[in-house]
Amino acid sequence: MCTFLEILYKNAYALDLQLTKIEKALLCCKAEQDYANVPCGVMDQFASCMAEEGHAVLVDCKDNTYRLVPFNDKDVCLLVTNSNVKHELTSGKFAENVQLCQDAAKAMGKQTKKNDRRNFLFEYLAHNNLRDVANVEELDAYRDKMPKLAYKRARHVVTEMQRTQAGAQAIENSDYKQFGQLMYESHASLQNDFQVSCEELDQLVELARGVDGVYGSRMTGAGFGRIEIFDRFLISFYTVFV
Repeated sequence: MCTFLEILYKNAYALDLQLTKIEKALLCCKAEQDYANVPCGVMDQFASCMAEEGHAVLVDCKDNTYRLVPFNDKDVCLLVTNSNVKHELTSGKFAENVQLCQDAAKAMGKQTKKNDRRNFLFEYLAHNNLRDVANVEELDAYRDKMPKLAYKRARHVVTEMQRTQAGAQAIENSDYKQFGQLMYESHASLQNDFQVSCEELDQLVELARGVDGVYGSRMTGAGFGRIEIFDRFLISFYTVFV
């Protein structure tokens, strides 16, 4: 996909560009936003362009930077399970959550500036930004200034950023029990605060919780369908942090 869009861009504008991996990811993201009308982020695109075998990818969407986290323990694996529940990112629910996060950030005065590097092509969406919120205590100070749902969506984002950093550290320390616990906490937040889970996903998480050898489980992606199960005694896989 990255190569196709790069070639398409070159043909359309007759520019001899040598795009970096980050620029390819941003171009793919822009295509999904502009042509598929999905107000998505860059996680999937970064995973496609930057992922390497035996590593997780830790992405910071504030400045579009990333680093690879070694994850090649042969005694653990990441199992991806399909719940067979269909979902559409172009539905109103997805866009509504994006807007609620923007509303929460705006209430806190957290706004981004457009990235004008490489002119219009990489002008990333100037969304209001929760990335600069340090912790839930800072968010709570503005709780009365935003709608209840905006607060809940923002609380998920803020706590998920903390879990992401802690999760990367847990993997680097081979502390899989801690990483699994963070997965369970993440799913609970996605279920209750971001409200993008569904009954089938919740059941799969609870089933995994009762299986010996499973460290943790959570839904993945935009919700309403796929699930990850972090297990031991199997061949290792890779994961991407939110």
